[in-house]
Amino acid sequence: MFGTLNPLLRQLVIPHGGTLQNALDEFKVFYNQVRPHQNLNGLRPADIRQMPIKEVRPVQALAGLMRGYWIRR
Repeated sequence: MFGTLNPLLRQLVIPHGGTLQNALDEFKVFYNQVRPHQNLNGLRPADIRQMPIKEVRPVQALAGLMRGYWIRR
């Protein structure tokens, strides 16, 4: 995501914080609901979220300092 966002932020003129928030909100919608992702085989994150969950497993790393869930759809 940051590889896509960083070049765009360099081109924007942002006079105040509200403008930045509006730009980030617009980017988020485009990135998650419009733009196909190569890593997701051409799907959008919104498409993936709609797929049913088949399995959830807790995962931890770095001696339990990082915790999360592995989700298979």
